[in-house]
Amino acid sequence: MIRVIFWNVQGALSSDFYRCFKLLVQTQRPDVIALFEPRISGLKADRFIRRAGFDCSFRVEANGFSGGIWVLWRATVKLDIVAVSSQYVHGWCYDVCKRKRYFITFVYASPNSSQRVLLWNQLGALEPTQGEPWILGGDFNAIASPLEREGGSVNRVGVSERFKEFLFDSGLVDMGFHGPFFTWERGDLKQILDRCICNETWLAEYPKSGIFHLPKLESDHCSVMLKMGGESGNRVSRLFRYLSSWMEHPKFHNLVTEVWREERCVFDNVIEFQTKSAEWNKEVYGHIGRRKTLLLARIRGIEIARGKRDSDFLMDLERELKLELTKVLKEEESLWRQKSRSSWIVDGDRNTRFFHTSTLVRRRRNTINALKTESDKWCYDQHDLQSHAVNYFQKLFTAGIHDCTVTMPTGKFYTYTAREMEPLTEMVTMEEVRQVVFEMDPSKSPGIDGIHADFYQKKWDVVGQSLFEFVKGVFEGAPLDERLNQTLIVLIPKVEVPELISQFRPISLCTVLYKIITKTVVNRLKKFLPKWVSANQVSFVPGRNITDNIILAQEIIHSMRNKSGKRAFMAIKVDLEKAYDRLEWHFIEDTLREIGLPETMVTLIMKCVSSVST
Repeated sequence: MIRVIFWNVQGALSSDFYRCFKLLVQTQRPDVIALFEPRISGLKADRFIRRAGFDCSFRVEANGFSGGIWVLWRATVKLDIVAVSSQYVHGWCYDVCKRKRYFITFVYASPNSSQRVLLWNQLGALEPTQGEPWILGGDFNAIASPLEREGGSVNRVGVSERFKEFLFDSGLVDMGFHGPFFTWERGDLKQILDRCICNETWLAEYPKSGIFHLPKLESDHCSVMLKMGGESGNRVSRLFRYLSSWMEHPKFHNLVTEVWREERCVFDNVIEFQTKSAEWNKEVYGHIGRRKTLLLARIRGIEIARGKRDSDFLMDLERELKLELTKVLKEEESLWRQKSRSSWIVDGDRNTRFFHTSTLVRRRRNTINALKTESDKWCYDQHDLQSHAVNYFQKLFTAGIHDCTVTMPTGKFYTYTAREMEPLTEMVTMEEVRQVVFEMDPSKSPGIDGIHADFYQKKWDVVGQSLFEFVKGVFEGAPLDERLNQTLIVLIPKVEVPELISQFRPISLCTVLYKIITKTVVNRLKKFLPKWVSANQVSFVPGRNITDNIILAQEIIHSMRNKSGKRAFMAIKVDLEKAYDRLEWHFIEDTLREIGLPETMVTLIMKCVSSVST
């Protein structure tokens, strides 16, 4: 795994800097390091580079106290420099493992805005013409968003529109980072000036590469480290995943009708479908990329043959192959749309490249490569990160030991009559189950079985009866299969760049089968909730808005500030961490009985919430 460090050192002459440089090299073990703005040249630069301990080097001399780019690398890295200016060094590296090359550009953008405009134009001209991977790193001296700046003059946002245009026109994306948020600091002004950006091909070829902001040493800038590749020991087995593009294949319907049997348990049907469809995907459906390449090759061969001797047979065959290629392209578009999670894209949009890039960016954003521990130290090891996350949430969600007994207050809820409550215990109907299934978002993230609601909706004529029998049995008191409430836990960041495990929100991804049960319960409870839930509670009840309480709180604080007299007021902010997630089971059960729910409904709800497993 190659490591590259980009660092604006702001002077490389002092002995203090040299000690920090050696510390950085010893601790991070970079294969390539680029130093910007060294402020020395000639013999002094030669002396430093000889002592640095790298086998090869290239440098753009500093102009007095400004500019200068040094690139140092080890002999194990095959790097050729192909283009140079005062603001960049551009070259290509040969990847021995992949047996192909990628381009890398070391950037030091001038503080002068007019010079930076020239740089953006020059970098745009360096874009690889053959679509090879390309990464650019260094000090860009520009920000792309107001969020990348804090402090300083409020009248100067500093966003570079030309920099944003360069990124857009060149198809480059910011690779994100792990570690401290800002890379440059002076006084009260902080900005992200140092970064790594890359093209779509780089994201596809090196999806596990990571960017890390290292601590500031003897410079206003922190160094930025690129780690290419990933740890081989971190591989995990892939779970089954239903692909909506299968629906486009003419043989998929036959597969579903063969494996899904009404007389069989719905969970056995799911397992059989997972097994058979995985085999079918490999043997019949095939890899879309390979099918596309093969079709293009056959079409090209036919066109060559027709150029020598045309015939009706070749014309018909070419027409058939082009129709098949159109189907494959449609399947490819559907596949990448599903992977990209871009639910706001309408069905008519056909831009596979957009979906592909969105998928790669989303995967990078969702990867956790570093976190701060309780001791305020950064943790990078994947096994340690996993243990840290498990321990944190295990401690957070473990039930406490209570010596006292909490008595549920009585008579506080509105009481419905037994006749009014009858709809809660009525027999489940086929139409009720069908309505629940078709109300679901077809492309929402699936549970551990990997099957989206899209499958049950489009194959309702095949699976509908067995789903109905399953739901009917649950509402009639049949024991819940332990597989029903198996979930996948995912961590959703609460902030743009999370640094602590507490800045993630755990979300359980339930299976569609489980959602059918719970949504059926919720649909039956909906019309009763407005009289059970206090008007002060503005969440979870249709027609109420959470902003109502925000406005109310602001009005109260405003009134307290403007009150005069000897009598004082005080407001206390109570932060209930994971308030809804940490409710004790017995408290929920007692509350359900207190509001007067039928015992069968109480039992069903408690089975749903207390039988979870991961």
